[in-house]
Amino acid sequence: MTGSMSVIAKWIPISTLVTGCRASDDGDDFSNNLFSDLAPLLALFGERVTMQFVSQSEGWADNIILAMAPIGIITAIVASIRVGGPPWLKAVIGRARENLAVSEVELMSSTSKEVCEVWNGQEVVRCMGLAPVIEFICLLQFADAGQSDNQPNPTIEVLKLEEAIAKGYIKDLDNGEMPKTASTSEVDEEQGNPTPNPCSPTNSHSTPTTKKRLQKICLIRDTSGDSPNIILNCHPSANRRELWLFAAFGTFLQLGVLTYSGFATYHPALKFQKDKKPIESYAYPCTAIGTLVLVLGMMLCGHVVESSTDEKRYQAVAGWKTRMVWLQQTKTVSDQVFNSHMVYAKDDRQTITKSRRSNRHGKDKSNTTHTGSTAPGGDDPSTFLNVVTITGTGIILCGFVIHFVGLRGMHWSASIAQLGAILVMVCVKAWVRRGLAKSPEREPLPSGFELDLFTTSLGGIATEAWSGGQGNDNVSVNTRLPGGAKTPRNEWRVVTGGSSSLNVSEFNHVSAAEPCDGSIFDAQALLDARKSLTHLAGWKGPASAEAVSLAKAIECTLDAVNVCIPNNPQNLI
Repeated sequence: MTGSMSVIAKWIPISTLVTGCRASDDGDDFSNNLFSDLAPLLALFGERVTMQFVSQSEGWADNIILAMAPIGIITAIVASIRVGGPPWLKAVIGRARENLAVSEVELMSSTSKEVCEVWNGQEVVRCMGLAPVIEFICLLQFADAGQSDNQPNPTIEVLKLEEAIAKGYIKDLDNGEMPKTASTSEVDEEQGNPTPNPCSPTNSHSTPTTKKRLQKICLIRDTSGDSPNIILNCHPSANRRELWLFAAFGTFLQLGVLTYSGFATYHPALKFQKDKKPIESYAYPCTAIGTLVLVLGMMLCGHVVESSTDEKRYQAVAGWKTRMVWLQQTKTVSDQVFNSHMVYAKDDRQTITKSRRSNRHGKDKSNTTHTGSTAPGGDDPSTFLNVVTITGTGIILCGFVIHFVGLRGMHWSASIAQLGAILVMVCVKAWVRRGLAKSPEREPLPSGFELDLFTTSLGGIATEAWSGGQGNDNVSVNTRLPGGAKTPRNEWRVVTGGSSSLNVSEFNHVSAAEPCDGSIFDAQALLDARKSLTHLAGWKGPASAEAVSLAKAIECTLDAVNVCIPNNPQNLI
């Protein structure tokens, strides 16, 4: 009797567990506690993924990609409020006294006098402050070597962006018109140069044996005063057709999830059940309506952030090869020390993009940013942007609640399908912004001599990496000497002045016997280019003050001597 009672006692817990188990779908038991809630809840998070994506948005295609199978819903709401919300709504999220520059650093693609992009030694970063960086758009014009043998050495022209557009070297893609007075061939004829070959070496279909000769270099700088856009121009941007293709893909993917959920609920062959009961009548309508409303709200919030910047695109006319170079001085920005570097894009640029704070919805805020004012009144967007932000925020909140309630009443496979769509669109967003993972090329420069080294590189431009040159097979470019020093970029030597503390002979054993193919300019041409770059960039060298003082002293001395010398200098002999 005792033995039988012990056996019964052992089976009591097991029988209790068996009795407590519900005869329901195992998928519902598991997924309702995890995946069915994970899909809508996961959509609330994903802060960094969303911020990275919206910070590079430039049109409605980006907004559609952001909205389909959305992730980072809270981030989208907060981002739109920070950029375009009214003060009371900013106070709700704890951003009542936030300077617009803080939002610009994190959420916009633009740069200004308060926000800059600099190279920190490992990658390009955005930070608050005035950038110690100048941007040069380098246009290289080539012609067949056989047609240019009797022509002078290539010329260097330094000019502002507005002048380059007026002369026809660059066209503004937003305006869509070329200046009538400004064809490239007309400008060349005025300067006595022949009409260039309309094909650059990179686009030429000529035979491999045809040699191209550099005919002209144009160095162009935007002198507006805003920090240059490095991230947008250091790597090829996503093609607009590609963006619209992914936007269409995301739309079909989201509609496909809703279509599957409808079939799973109403199709006679499927008609899945939940807990062995038919799915509630409210489930699918709430899921479909909530999803569509949520997508609409995400598109509006994405549009608020995207429209906060204005992008202008430029393109060189046919016959020019475009390279981008950024020179960075040693400077402390926001308590961070950035060393001198020359940063340049790896490939030729098809278009040049400039992003600035937008003023299309109200007053031009860029005029007030340099003062550093943090007053909310100075950063208020227009009423239109306020309305769009409030509307988008309300639509998102309503849509998410309806969407969440609907998914809770659906079969577990509907939640899994939505979760899969979210993960797929995360991969799409990462692929669209794949260029952010690529760092530009860079070279360290001695502090204070950035313009000097860049100008000197023009003398050997055929072997310079920033120009896309492959170098000379007989010349080792940037060969390192014992001790880590580099060989000089060109064959320039100081031949006067007697002895010097600099031992130049140590470089002789690595220098080529003949000048490299890139050394095509004489010293005076480079000095003239250096002078023009100084005026264009506004950078003074470390010896500028001494040089000016010396020039003034020489001028004063000559003036004094001229007074003392009689009209007939032969009388002094």
